[in-house]
Amino acid sequence: MVEDEATARHLSARLRSVARETSPRYDGAKVTVEKGGPPPVRAAVPDTAGQRPGRLTLSDLDLWMTVARP
Repeated sequence: MVEDEATARHLSARLRSVARETSPRYDGAKVTVEKGGPPPVRAAVPDTAGQRPGRLTLSDLDLWMTVARP
C-alpha cells in the first residue's frame, strides 16, 4: 500500500521497468494498482519449472528493492 494514487502509478511504473530490465527473470510479471484507499500495488510473477515459489523472498530481490527505494 502506498499513500496516494500518484505514488501508486509511480511505483507501478518502476516495478514494470525492473521486470523488463531483468528479463527473462520476471517474464510474465503483471503489475497492477488495485482500487482502495490507500491503493495497493501488486506485482505477480508466474512460477516456472526453473523458478519455483518462494524465490522472490529468498533470492530474487529486485522487486523488493524497488519498493524499498524512495
